[in-house]
Amino acid sequence: WRRRRSIGPPDARLAGGWAELSDRVLDLGVPAAGGATRSEAAATYDRELAGAATTTLARRADAGVFAPE
Repeated sequence: WRRRRSIGPPDARLAGGWAELSDRVLDLGVPAAGGATRSEAAATYDRELAGAATTTLARRADAGVFAPE
């Protein structure tokens, strides 16, 4: 599991870290809708898990993965 967030370029590590978070949340019984964006999934996580506060993390992951630099 550590490999997804520690190997490859920064954008791949960010995406891997988000995938790891999503897997952990799924293990807690909170699935995101199929095809949900990070922001949509984060809204679900925050609604279902008190104190999760993943919306900021989703925005930062998107910026890191999709930013031109």
